[in-house]
Amino acid sequence: MLRVNSRRVDELAEMVKAIGFEKVIAFEDLDPQFRAVKKLVAECGLASYLLVFLNALISYRLSQTGEIYWSLFADYVATKCVSRSGMRSLVEIVEDFAKEYNRYLLNQKIKRIEKIIRCTQLENILILNDLETIRKITARCLKVDENSKTIVFAIKMIYYVNKAFEKQVQVPLTIPIPVDTRVAIITYLSGALDLPKGIAISSYNLLKFSKTIRSIWTMVGEKSSVPPLNLDALLWYFGKYHKASNMREIFDSAYRELQHFLKPEDVMLIVKNLFYRMIK
Repeated sequence: MLRVNSRRVDELAEMVKAIGFEKVIAFEDLDPQFRAVKKLVAECGLASYLLVFLNALISYRLSQTGEIYWSLFADYVATKCVSRSGMRSLVEIVEDFAKEYNRYLLNQKIKRIEKIIRCTQLENILILNDLETIRKITARCLKVDENSKTIVFAIKMIYYVNKAFEKQVQVPLTIPIPVDTRVAIITYLSGALDLPKGIAISSYNLLKFSKTIRSIWTMVGEKSSVPPLNLDALLWYFGKYHKASNMREIFDSAYRELQHFLKPEDVMLIVKNLFYRMIK
């Protein structure tokens, strides 16, 4: 049967506490999606809130990786947003981009955009610092679960817009992590999740247990006092090493990139915990 390893959850929380909040959120600066948002904010100003939010809500079933997709979006929008104003004009930019770069289930995605912009509270809530309120209203407008991946991902991207504007926004502990392939795999490798016997270890199978994976990182967040949404960039960064053959390989590569803000012992602590199954 599916099992959450509570001991490993506690140890992951201790790891996060040992690293500390400031170093955890430093991983956000390495996130290609945050870099794309920074470019948009620099070029588009306040219009970035709506542009990023709408694109985040249709960022699923992509034909390229998320980092490539958001880089394309930033490049595309940066050339068009300055000469456009008003909600409908900005919506058209996002829809035109989707028609070119996000065509799978396009009609469904366009309908989702049109549905959310009919929500009368939209323009007023996006510039709020209250991410929880944005999440609840967005879910209500779209009539979807407030914990669904695209909803919490959209909230993460709004947080990134605020961060790019250098606003101090506190992420609530109640907002879960958006579970993608990297997060699912790293959760398994950390030893926090044991799959039922007979189920092959694959990203496809792991994503079937997204709800449980979300709950694991919510528990880690509560025990460490670091919001799950702030853990996302750290997990995403180390998720790229899931095919590595050993911990030394991961440590050597990661430390070369992270030594400007992490000590060797910090990197090794993270590697030993996130790739716990490699010890066995």
